[in-house]
Amino acid sequence: MPARAIDVALANLSPLAQMASGSDDPGSFREDFCRWREIPEIERLAKNSRLPEIAATLMASPEVRFYHDHILVKEAGTR
Repeated sequence: MPARAIDVALANLSPLAQMASGSDDPGSFREDFCRWREIPEIERLAKNSRLPEIAATLMASPEVRFYHDHILVKEAGTR
């Protein structure tokens, strides 16, 4: 996924976003969910890349259902 998609997500976190690191942590660990409708790069990755084919192969399944996207960004030095 292009870095721009992550930059966009972090600059404008959704109401579903969570901080997974503690307030005493020297770094930041953020997560956000279901951003594909708002960030075109994420939608393209989920729908128009080789990822669905790769996922189907790994699961030995004839089809893949896209459930949701989950962005995890953990800065260096975060516990």
